[in-house]
Amino acid sequence: MTAPLVIDLPPEMLHALRQGARAAGMAPADHAARLISKSLRLEAAKTPFRAEEPSDLLAPLRALLAADLSQAKGWADLQDRLATHGYTFRERGGGLALYSTTTATRICKASSLGWSYADLIRRFDAPFPGHSHTHVAQRVLRRTVPKTSKHPSLFSDSDDFAGTDDDDLILFEDE
Repeated sequence: MTAPLVIDLPPEMLHALRQGARAAGMAPADHAARLISKSLRLEAAKTPFRAEEPSDLLAPLRALLAADLSQAKGWADLQDRLATHGYTFRERGGGLALYSTTTATRICKASSLGWSYADLIRRFDAPFPGHSHTHVAQRVLRRTVPKTSKHPSLFSDSDDFAGTDDDDLILFEDE
């Protein structure tokens, strides 16, 4: 069952909707309904811990912890440095999250501070102690293609390609 919905859109948004509909080969109303449906599905799939952290609240925290995150020599050193500010990293899903040591409240993902779990694994050349997702560290630490070598399946010997990080993706899309 469907019901009519009237939305007042600014001219630039209406123009973008019409262009998207034209590119998708459908009527603007159908395209708008598809976009709204997709947005609602994505929003419903979010858990409270996967919701976006407000960047205006994270900026002071990033500034506070930047030097410690950059200067830590290993996992124990990093945890000690975070503890001086009342924080600690804990495993969360396939990565890490920052928690308050006094309230045990989850503050944000490590990547929200500018350092993904993979970045930290590479930097310390070791997984987070006790992290149950060992496959993440195995994938990150595996060095099957040196970073400075050419990718053999995509570039000829004559290409001047310096290589990619092991987590850079190369995507091919149909037009």
